[in-house]
Amino acid sequence: MIDLHTKKIISYTFSKRMTMDCVIQALNKAKIHYHIPAGMILHTKLGSHYTAREVEQWLETNKIRHSYSRKETPYDNAGIESSNASLKKEGIYKTSYSDFEEANRALFSYIERFYNRNQIQT
Repeated sequence: MIDLHTKKIISYTFSKRMTMDCVIQALNKAKIHYHIPAGMILHTKLGSHYTAREVEQWLETNKIRHSYSRKETPYDNAGIESSNASLKKEGIYKTSYSDFEEANRALFSYIERFYNRNQIQT
């Protein structure tokens, strides 16, 4: 999750599979570590893990509005797409990881020690 005001990654999960549980886990982490005001808008793609009933219930309970990208319109989600591209170019594609845990540690390091401190503010 990216705060489009500060351009910082405020929450993420790292998993071998993208599931509804990953989405809820990221939402819970964001809620614990950051102030999420009532009426905040969460913009996501249309994947089943984002549109699951459990995710919609979590958002409703926490008074968060859900906005979706239009089909085949990547520009709707430009903020996160740009961050993902940076992560892949600057981190993932430059390194081979011996196992899942090493990759998880590298992701944490990239986000917390590099990206959130050095991203270009527009």
